[in-house]
Amino acid sequence: MSCSTRRRSTRSVPARSSRRCSASDTGLPAYSPPADDTDRFFLRGRQTYLEFFAPGNRFNEPVGKVGIVIAADNADGFRRIETGWRRACATDLARETVNWTQVTPAVPWYDLLYCKTDSGAAAPSIWAMLYRREFGQWLTGRPRTDRQAMLASRRGRFDVRGLTVGVTRTLYPSIVSQLSAGGLRRHAIDEGVVLTGNRFSLTILPVAGRSQLEAIDIATRMGSSARLRLGAADLYARRTGKAQLQFDSL
Repeated sequence: MSCSTRRRSTRSVPARSSRRCSASDTGLPAYSPPADDTDRFFLRGRQTYLEFFAPGNRFNEPVGKVGIVIAADNADGFRRIETGWRRACATDLARETVNWTQVTPAVPWYDLLYCKTDSGAAAPSIWAMLYRREFGQWLTGRPRTDRQAMLASRRGRFDVRGLTVGVTRTLYPSIVSQLSAGGLRRHAIDEGVVLTGNRFSLTILPVAGRSQLEAIDIATRMGSSARLRLGAADLYARRTGKAQLQFDSL
């Protein structure tokens, strides 16, 4: 999972987050610690990770851009998502293979599914992915495609268990339809809808303003209560091992 968010500095956020969640890094191939000019960094969980982008990042991700990724662990799971999204997106469904180009020759990295109508700064990016066996062989020495194998060497002390995302009222019906077609179970609530699957919940709320990430629910091993200010968000942790990262309105 990835999200774009504002933050005050690239130094203070990773340092404080690492004590609560996991050691921060700047990704493959060396997993180097973030420097003062880092434009993105990762916090690795047991089976999930968070990827934070700074304003002006190399990928030109705008401040506040929301990305929702459904990751499959095997080819059968990926095919089920593709079948559902072909019904939801019709002729707008695109499938691509992304290559890892930091080595020569390049290694197929992951397969990607998305609806072409998801483009634009105002719309959340919704896509599905499956790691390629070739990348698993390069990274782990075995032709694996599951996320657990890919994250094993960098596993931290938390996992993302849920997201709350506000989306514009015009986009709300199509986004809920697409996510439901991808295999998530749908439960109506007064404020919007909750989509669940594989011990994960995604709450989608129709909002009058722009689409944005509202909150991230996290399972931790902290064992204590705490409140931390992290850039443009507040982290609320409980002794029960649950925490929530709440983002400021844009």
